[in-house]
Amino acid sequence: MLDQLDQISGAYCTPAHLKGLIKAALLVPAPAGNRGTVDNQAAIYKAAMGTTQTAATDLMHVVSSALPTAWRGAAAETAAQALRAVSFQGTNIFTGFQDGHNALTTWAGKLGEAQKRDGDGRKQLNEANDLVKSLPPANPRFGPLRPQGLMQALGQAKSGCRDMLTAANLAHGAADDAIKALKQSALAARARQITAPGVDPLSAVSLAYTGDGAGTNADPGILSPSAMARASQQLATMSPADRAAFEKLVADAQSPEEAAYLWKALAAGYNTSQIAAFDQVIHPFGNDLPWLTKHLNPQVHSGNTTPGSDNRKVLSYDGVDWMPDKPGANVGYNFYSQGNYNDCVAASTVVAKLSADPVQMLGVTTGQGPAAVAGAPVGDDGLGAVRNRLQKLYLDNYEVGQTADGVAHPNTTNGIGVKGQEALDGSLLSPAAGSSYQTQSLDDPAARQAALPGIQAAASAGKPVPVDVYGTEVVVDRSIPHHRPEIYSQTAAHQMVIVGAHDDKLEVYNPWGYTQWVTTQQFVDGQMGALTSADGSPDGGMPTPYEVQVPQ
Repeated sequence: MLDQLDQISGAYCTPAHLKGLIKAALLVPAPAGNRGTVDNQAAIYKAAMGTTQTAATDLMHVVSSALPTAWRGAAAETAAQALRAVSFQGTNIFTGFQDGHNALTTWAGKLGEAQKRDGDGRKQLNEANDLVKSLPPANPRFGPLRPQGLMQALGQAKSGCRDMLTAANLAHGAADDAIKALKQSALAARARQITAPGVDPLSAVSLAYTGDGAGTNADPGILSPSAMARASQQLATMSPADRAAFEKLVADAQSPEEAAYLWKALAAGYNTSQIAAFDQVIHPFGNDLPWLTKHLNPQVHSGNTTPGSDNRKVLSYDGVDWMPDKPGANVGYNFYSQGNYNDCVAASTVVAKLSADPVQMLGVTTGQGPAAVAGAPVGDDGLGAVRNRLQKLYLDNYEVGQTADGVAHPNTTNGIGVKGQEALDGSLLSPAAGSSYQTQSLDDPAARQAALPGIQAAASAGKPVPVDVYGTEVVVDRSIPHHRPEIYSQTAAHQMVIVGAHDDKLEVYNPWGYTQWVTTQQFVDGQMGALTSADGSPDGGMPTPYEVQVPQ
């Protein structure tokens, strides 16, 4: 409607034409919703925050206090573990209610603002309509010239339409933001993902909130929402004998952490006999959380959600995040880096798998278990051994991807194409995600905006989302002796993996060995260059995402 008003500003405009446009504009519905209703719901969330905070505080007091002397030995440890889990649950529920309250309060404020702006716009349109009605009949002597009153009414109608358009966009955007925030806050209720029959509520809570970060937004703990749901599905379809065998392994676990890793192995697609073989290796260390974390968790997630290259997290093993290229060399790579190979697709997808698959991670760190990786002596968990196995796993999958592409391997000058990428998604990511992956083009900002909700939902649930980016790089070629270097530009492409989402930010793992957050707006605008540029600039390096692989 505003476009039509703009188009007639330089052409002949009759009062009848303008009145028709004003009438049509007033027929557009006002922003729907009742601010008071939304405020009341926010108040309910606030009251729930108070109740939850009181309970969580009481639980924390119990956790930090000594148990009665009647509780001794294993019973005391079991009770303490259960109390810690319920306490973490209370803290997470409080955060969920708090986020929901904030989302609803913001929505109510923007809805009220939008409805006021819309009302102001309608008032201007009605005044413009009244002004047009008050104009004297057209005088043929003036031909196409407009009376001043008609010009004033036209300007007022435009202003009113602009206010209504601003109001509609504000209300729509506020509603979308509230929906996203409420969906995110619902993830705080983690134990609801464990739906397998026979799992009692306390066990579900203990599994859901066990982990390095106790299930915080930045660190999803040992079991992601996707892993909990996937393991529940697997458990529900097991034969009675297999289920009994798995439940015995869990019951005999020395700690909630060991039990959670058994569930994570189940979620990753391993059968009962494979999980038993996995547990045979880790059970002696079941009560040693540092050992379990070191050998089973690459700790991809960063606690610092601030975007920018200054806040990236370099992945490490045993406290070491950099390794020389050769012993004693000053040149080297980040520990988890793809190194000097064009295997970014393989390296990024492998690390995404390791984050979801403790059995494969054990194979990398020790060379043991059902997914043992060669490349170093079995049982050697030293830095060199782990780095060698990691690189072998990258290169093995690089070969798998190139074979799927129909490329003679090893071809270190080529990366991996679409067919190879799909093959690795299917073999490495689908088993833990419980779903197939589909390639989605991101040709422009509109396509990236449309893809964003699916990406955020998958990453929030713990399903990694590979993303391909490209950019223009300057190449200095000094390969010809005794000649000036040749300088030219070329397009470079790279694959990374989106491993997390929180609010308006995405957590991205770069196979150069680090994790970093970007804003969703940077993703939409093609400004992700801080992940790959030397100076950390958003538009440097390879800033533009052009393709994602999304779990279905």
